Parts: sequence; structure tokens; C-alpha cells
Amino acid sequence: MNGIITNLERRFNNFINEPRDWDFFIGLSEYVHYIHETPTLNDLIQTIMAQKAEDTKGLQEAETKALEAVRTAWVTVHKRVKEKGATTPLLDGLIKEYTNYDTGTTRALDNTPLAASLYPALADIVRELYSHNNGQYRNLVLDLVIGKIENSRFFIEVFKFGLPLSTVDFEKKVLESKQDTAKWYAWEQLNDAYIIFSQGWDYVKQKGLWDTKEFDKVWELLNIKILLAEKDKIRNDKTDGLHFFVRAKHRQYLNQINNYLFDKVEPDKKEVPDAEPNTAAAPDKFTLHTSYRQVYVNDFMIAIPHEGSDNKTFLDYVINQPANKIIERHKLPENIKTGTKSFIKILSALGFSGEIKKLFFFSAGKHKLAHRGSVVNSKDLKKFGVDLSLLLKQLDLKDTANRAKSISARTI
Repeated sequence: MNGIITNLERRFNNFINEPRDWDFFIGLSEYVHYIHETPTLNDLIQTIMAQKAEDTKGLQEAETKALEAVRTAWVTVHKRVKEKGATTPLLDGLIKEYTNYDTGTTRALDNTPLAASLYPALADIVRELYSHNNGQYRNLVLDLVIGKIENSRFFIEVFKFGLPLSTVDFEKKVLESKQDTAKWYAWEQLNDAYIIFSQGWDYVKQKGLWDTKEFDKVWELLNIKILLAEKDKIRNDKTDGLHFFVRAKHRQYLNQINNYLFDKVEPDKKEVPDAEPNTAAAPDKFTLHTSYRQVYVNDFMIAIPHEGSDNKTFLDYVINQPANKIIERHKLPENIKTGTKSFIKILSALGFSGEIKKLFFFSAGKHKLAHRGSVVNSKDLKKFGVDLSLLLKQLDLKDTANRAKSISARTI
């Protein structure tokens, strides 16, 4: 019987060698979804993430000490400034700038740790006190700097309160060196791909990111928009210049996680039947059909194309052709417009990927596809190389996602 690992491996093998990057990442998201939905696997992932806390501990402690050093120096400087009554237009502005950073009124756009934002702000204050009016307030900050004398002039080399930041830089490099082999980092990259390729803008809505004014959420939204832009490039087969969703990197992440899970699942659990749909209760046949704005396989909604769109018109034409017909671009009727889009790309946009694509199409290429017909008997699936359990799972995932989108569209 199929166990947890057997089913995980089947999902892995189903997409790992997909020719299109789009189908690869769609399969990856279904693979990650299965891990989330399988308690045994999800528990192992939580163990991985616990290791992240240990690996980042050094950096977090260094950032805390750096922040304490800057704030301690600020208290000293601010007290001396008030007692001396020191003021200049520039100094007053710099003090306000520091205060805005410390209270969160101003935040670095790149989400820099607070210590790294406060340090240069305080350094500017100390520099102004040191140099203003030939050193009028220099004695207030002499004990906070390390410098040297050149040509009878004193030059600041180091602000003492910034020394702990060197430890922060060191810990960052240590953490970066661990990321290449850290399983928690590999999982984070896979999970990001899962969120973007399976949820996309729905995730933005669920997290309340669209209309937020909270800085952390605004920063997250900016990052997600960058990832969604890469997703669109992959959808359109434009894979040059990708930074985040690089297929080769994600293959490495997948191998790390897949090998880890296979090694860690206990032998008895490897033989436990998978909690998949009961194939004995599977339908006798699978029927492809469309309605106003939906594409269905039986009652599973696999896509929501625009009514009258070129993709929808093309699919309606395919469905109405005889079984086992080879459909070629140059033989299409004049009213069927496909532009320069490859047939496989059109099918993918209409929900045909993985086992669903194999169910209804022998093959699909840029200008040609072989259609089995709109009705496929379940007894023929094995002959066609279609995994029934995986097919039902993929149909269920697409149906759940598309019905959620349909409800959202009606309520906006």
C-alpha cells in the first residue's frame, strides 16, 4: 500500500522534470501543500524551523547588544546637550531625526535592524557637536570617539558606540554561510514559492496587506509584488533575469527537503496507507466541460477563464472535436485565435497540468496537441499513465482554489 513517503515521492517525480518552469513551480506548490496537509511531514518541518532559532541566535544577540550600546550613548549625549544648552539648526534637526528612528516614526525602507539605523543618526549628532564652531561643544563627546591627529588636526576614526556593530556584521556572515546547507532555509524558499504560485494576490488580501499603513506589512507587500512579477515572467516563459524563482536553486532545495523527510519518517509510517481519496469510490469516467466562465472536470472547477477570451474559445473548440484528434495551429478555423502563445501554455492557463493534462491530452507542444477526447474512462487511466489518487488530489486542490476565487470575485 502507498505510504506517506511513497506518495511524497510520487508527487516529487510528477513535476521535477517538467519541461516548462511554470509547470515545475505549480507542481512544487502542490508538493509543499501535501507536506502542510500531512501531520507526520509537517511535524518534521517544525523540527527544521526550530533549528533556525538556534542558527539565528548569535545574530539576534549581537543586534540586541549593538542597540543597547547606541541607546546608552544616546542617553549620555542627550543629557549633556540639555545640561549645556547646546543647540544649532543642524544639531536640532539631527536630534529629531534620531528620535524619529527610535520611536518608529521613521523606518529604513529596506527594513534595516534598528541599531543600524540609529548608529549613523547618532554619529551625525556627535560629529556636529565635535566640529561646530571650532569645537564649541567638543568636550561633550570626546569620550565617545576614537581618532588620530594629522597635521595638528584631530580626525574621528571610530565612534565607540558603533563597535558592537562589527559583531553584527560577523554574525551575518556566519548565518549566510549556513544558509547554503540549512534545511530551514531551503524550506522557507519552497514555502515562499508555494504561497506565490498557489495563492498569489489572494494571500495579499488574506493578510490584509493591500491597504495597510503598517510598515512591516508595507515592506512585505513590496517583496510579494516583486515575487509576483517573477511569477508572471515564468507564466509567460520569460525565465531570463530571474533572481528569486530560479529553477536550479529550487531543485537543490527540493532535494534537501525530500531527502530529509525520506530519512526521518519512521519505517512503520512509510507503510501507512496515505489519507488520499478513496479510489474505490472514484467516478467511472472523467468528463471535461465548460460553462459560462468555468472549466470543469466532472464537478471539479479547474479554471476560471474570461468568457469569450481566446483561451476559452480555443478550449471550447478542442472539446467539440472527435476523440484522438491531432489539433494543429495551421489547421485551426479562422475564428479560433491563439496568437503566438504555445498550446502547452494555453492549456496550463486553463488548469491543465500534471495528471489533469495527462488525463485529456496525449501530448502538447508549441503548435500541436493530441487530444484524447472529452470523456475518459477510469479503467483506462493506468494505460494512459495517469495516477488516480494524485489526479483526484490535484483536481480537489484546483477546485478549492478556484471556488475561493469565484466567491471573492462575487463579493468585491
